Amino acid sequence: MRALADLASATKPTVSIAYEALSWGTNHSTWESALDLVNSVNRPNFGLCMDTFHEATKIWGDPSSPSGKQMYAEERLRDSLRRFVRDCPLEKLFYVQLSDGERFDPPYSVTHPWAVPGEAKEFTWSRHARPFPFESEFGGYLPIGEIARAWIVEMGFKGWVSMEVFDRRLRDGSVSVETAARRGLSLGGRFRLRWRRSRGFELLGGREELVVNLLILR
Repeated sequence: MRALADLASATKPTVSIAYEALSWGTNHSTWESALDLVNSVNRPNFGLCMDTFHEATKIWGDPSSPSGKQMYAEERLRDSLRRFVRDCPLEKLFYVQLSDGERFDPPYSVTHPWAVPGEAKEFTWSRHARPFPFESEFGGYLPIGEIARAWIVEMGFKGWVSMEVFDRRLRDGSVSVETAARRGLSLGGRFRLRWRRSRGFELLGGREELVVNLLILR
């Protein structure tokens, strides 16, 4: 990783590398572990990419639970966000990605049509049921607002924010990239409304722009 960061820093302009821990990851599945790696690499152009889906599905959501949540989900999330704001240097937070997770009804099991032997349930969830943030009409229920508030507002983050979506509905051949992008952009209003309700909008200084980053799966 150091060699990669050094190679990236030799370019003009310098390329920054944002490392993302996946909730089903083998070596790094938490922000704590990813931050340890970032600190170990110790290069100014090597930092974190934080994704709401991975934070929520690691310590809060559970697709196999009837409630859709893990035990002590709220307490664990509050503790994780508090520690992130306290322990992560702002200059090491490079990029924030927003996405929701669809609640499984009935709960996910090995007999589910999407189940793949040996595949982590979080990975299956990610591949099929990650709608845009706050799309409750498509089953979205993860605590995106709470997570984003900590990472963006409380941290004072002013870098890039995008939406990363893996929604099976976008695989329909009749759905154009433009249609999907408009669907994402329309949610900016919901996001801003939620920030206003939580006073996050004022703390952000009126910032209203979100970058839509779509991966359309055909």
